[in-house]
Amino acid sequence: MEQIRTSLTAWLLRKTAGAAVRRVGESSIAITTDVGVVRQENQDRVAVLKGMDPNGRRYFVIALCDGMGGMADGAICGATALAGFMTAFVEIRGSALALNEQLRYAAVEANRIVFELYRSRGGATLSAVLLCEPGKLHWVNVGDSRIYRKTHNELEQLTIDDTLEGQLPHGGSLAGRNQLLQFIGVGPDLEAHTGSLEYRDTDQMLLSSDGLHSVYKDFITEILANSPEPAIGIKRLVDVARWRGGHDNASGAVFCPFEATKLLELGDGAENILEFWDPHGELQMVSVGQVKIVHKPGSDGGRKETYIAESDLSLSKPLAAKQPRTRKQRDPGNPKKEKNVKVQKASKQTDTPKQKESGAKVEDAEKPQLIIEFQNNEKK
Repeated sequence: MEQIRTSLTAWLLRKTAGAAVRRVGESSIAITTDVGVVRQENQDRVAVLKGMDPNGRRYFVIALCDGMGGMADGAICGATALAGFMTAFVEIRGSALALNEQLRYAAVEANRIVFELYRSRGGATLSAVLLCEPGKLHWVNVGDSRIYRKTHNELEQLTIDDTLEGQLPHGGSLAGRNQLLQFIGVGPDLEAHTGSLEYRDTDQMLLSSDGLHSVYKDFITEILANSPEPAIGIKRLVDVARWRGGHDNASGAVFCPFEATKLLELGDGAENILEFWDPHGELQMVSVGQVKIVHKPGSDGGRKETYIAESDLSLSKPLAAKQPRTRKQRDPGNPKKEKNVKVQKASKQTDTPKQKESGAKVEDAEKPQLIIEFQNNEKK
């Protein structure tokens, strides 16, 4: 898994535009990021993972990390935390742990990776939602990025910020109350907050970095309630954040869990394919083989601790594209003059009237930028 995580981290750190909005495949999930007006570097990372566990159950993970600007290498920490979280979740997905515990494990593993690199000198927040069963979702949160649920015209904050203001909203002075008490990379110990939620068919979810939810709560509610689709809604939220000064990177995800889970139930997607989206593009990985989950007795001799003993996945060269055979190769006995084949370029999609009206430039999911195959190295 180390090579998988390294490749995903590098992909998240590739050179990209300062702002982008993307619909995730055929789903209702929309993700965005914007560097803002003041800062030169975007230290936010937001991505979606789609995969299948060893039991054939498909899932979505929507996750956001906000690198800490006042510390070392905020962008690298954000990408490392997000890649570490995603790969750790894939690693543990086949275990018998409860879903909340799988998310907690992935958050703790991401914390370990960032801490070993920066020793508390750098870090990132983490907000993530897991969709894998009808009517219910699961989430994990560390730091001051947030997860909201919108029901009709009300916006409910599910998470509590890991700040003094979040933990003690009505006590003490204002000095230092917005400083983070914990984050991914804070130290060897981490208390990741997890929860579950039974949602309604019309509910929407919002993941946001602090640069996005600095917009007034009432504005967020009105914008989402009056947007025709999630991609338009999240783009409008970023626009408002810029209009208010754009002092911080603004990133987020908006989706209807009912519609996204319904897509999973339709069986869209292939076995052993991991699909990743960020606001700038798409990445596919082909995995062959499964990860071994080993249960080891705890140090106290009591409850078991779960850890990864061995992975059957290793990194190989990207898959080579097949070249079409010529007529002569197909039928050597009847050679004929080859015809030049013209390949028509895909035409650009035009914006819908609603997109033109709002000024939103929304990118649909395009063909994968990279395909990586993981061979099965299991000893027989």
